[in-house]
Amino acid sequence: MLQPILSKNPSGYEGARLNEIYAKCLYSLYVFEENPSITWEQWQPYIERAIKMYEELQMTWRAIRCHSFLADVQFDQANYELVIEIIDGMTPQLSVMDSIETKSVYIQQMAMKSFALESLGRHQQAHAELDADLQFSRDHIVLDNYYWLLNTKAWLYYDEHNYENARLLIKEAKPFIQLVNHEGIEMEFELTNIFLTRVFRTQL
Repeated sequence: MLQPILSKNPSGYEGARLNEIYAKCLYSLYVFEENPSITWEQWQPYIERAIKMYEELQMTWRAIRCHSFLADVQFDQANYELVIEIIDGMTPQLSVMDSIETKSVYIQQMAMKSFALESLGRHQQAHAELDADLQFSRDHIVLDNYYWLLNTKAWLYYDEHNYENARLLIKEAKPFIQLVNHEGIEMEFELTNIFLTRVFRTQL
């Protein structure tokens, strides 16, 4: 459906958005549907075109989201060094004070970088990244990812059998969960509690 439109080289925000959507659709078909007519290389030109168009429109945070998608792809392929390279390349372009959107993107990318560092066995750096991310979230009151970050760092501690530090982070998360009164977050918290109780035989 999108291909005939994209063949006309649409411009502006609409053109950039269409290229981004089409790239992600092709990638999803390649990975999840295992469509034999789609190759690994087919979706890449569209996401690269979207990045270029967003940059020309000075919509930096949109371009960064596309870079984030590329980092996600490499993470799924376990190319952790490349994930770190992509994120380190994109973050200097991001003015994190511009808007909620840019702050949120910044937090997500730093969290992904910490996962990549952890996967490479660079545990201290992973914790340092998450600590900086959490402090940024506190300082700038970016709450949409706040619980997720706390939960992520708690999981790192649990994996390392550092239960006391994990409990301290969960203790910090509980008032936030009560404050936001978000059904989805509350459910995730309860499911995590059940899982950890069974696996680690300890309650949050």
